[in-house]
Amino acid sequence: MVVLERGRRNCAASGNNAGSLHVQLLAYDFLDRAGAHGGPAARTLPLQRDSAAAWPEFAAALGADLDIEITGGLMLAEDADRLERLKRKAALERRHGVEVEVLSANELRDLAPYVSPRMAGATWCPAEGRINPLRAGPAVLGGAVAAGARVHEDAEVLEVARAGSGFEVRTARGAIRSGKVLNACGAWSARIAAMAGARLPARAHPIQLIVTEAAPPFVGHLLAFADRHLTLKQVRNGNLVIGGGWRASLDADTGRPTVRRDSFEGNLWVASRVLPGLDAMHVIRSWAAMNVAVDGAPILGELPGVPGFFHAVTVNGMTLGPLLGRITAEWMRTGRPPPGIGYFTLERFG
Repeated sequence: MVVLERGRRNCAASGNNAGSLHVQLLAYDFLDRAGAHGGPAARTLPLQRDSAAAWPEFAAALGADLDIEITGGLMLAEDADRLERLKRKAALERRHGVEVEVLSANELRDLAPYVSPRMAGATWCPAEGRINPLRAGPAVLGGAVAAGARVHEDAEVLEVARAGSGFEVRTARGAIRSGKVLNACGAWSARIAAMAGARLPARAHPIQLIVTEAAPPFVGHLLAFADRHLTLKQVRNGNLVIGGGWRASLDADTGRPTVRRDSFEGNLWVASRVLPGLDAMHVIRSWAAMNVAVDGAPILGELPGVPGFFHAVTVNGMTLGPLLGRITAEWMRTGRPPPGIGYFTLERFG
């Protein structure tokens, strides 16, 4: 197996994400955007549940400390209307096999006294948590190399062409012949798919994140908000990592994502409404990263009409990585899709 890195390993989405292990639906994916049934994102809930649970097992198999903590996640509601909306979302999640409980304001204060007293309640998902992507990416790639994989850095893919029963992949560092190709290129996946003659309904979605100075432990859970973009957690060394998909800009000359001041200020405003203690802390860093936007569910499987060319493209990739990696590897090895995965192919787009 050969891994082609556009730049340096773990320097794009795999190493620059916030490290959240999401099992609940993000609230802005429910009702308004996706309809009351949750749309494609809701179909992904069992995958998120199973993949988040697989991370500790995966870390043990790698023999690596990935700084995984399954502390549970709280999605907070600021008023009665938003709490009612979370109750409907929780009912949908439970129908998909995800354990979610609705907490009153008093129950929330008992569980998380550090949260703002203005919150009217929350949903509680014990399966959520966090992982350190700066540890996870190198460990996973190291495991692949130990199993025989070769990694080529600074090897941007320029062309994918048929070569007999396989493919020739022309890169910035030369050409490689391969019997099969896996397009797991995130924000660049539509570009790679186009080289094989396919239109992939995915696009680049630059987002940004914020880190504060370190503080003594006081945030014990993964925090999200009912109808505003927010993820917030405290990592092992005491820093708060704040994100939630706030949009970044894209530099037209370099193609690199850059931080936007309005998103920076908006993200901190939402975070401070949830966490009053944030006002006493200093921000030390903000950065922009490249995410991918799809319809809320993974795009998996072999490209129709192009045997041997596979996709594995998804949002929430940090959570879904172990399970989607296992599914895709087995699919490519056997040529047969695993049971129950048919919805996640390109066929759902017609």
